[in-house]
Amino acid sequence: TPTHGKAPLAVTFSVDPPEGVASPTYAWTFSDGATASGAKVSHTFTAPGVQKAVVKVTSPKGDLGMDELRVKVEK
Repeated sequence: TPTHGKAPLAVTFSVDPPEGVASPTYAWTFSDGATASGAKVSHTFTAPGVQKAVVKVTSPKGDLGMDELRVKVEK
């Protein structure tokens, strides 16, 4: 949150752990090239447009899930 606003826009992302998965890891990639790790991260988008945040979830067994979130950044 938030999902839209004026640049620079600070956004907090969070993901719930998958059920039955012990010690999952979370890798975030943002459309401006930045990266982060953890179940809850913050990122500031400075460029206007529709920006993306992709999170990949990996379990110790190697299972992988992915989700993409979009944020509208205005001038």
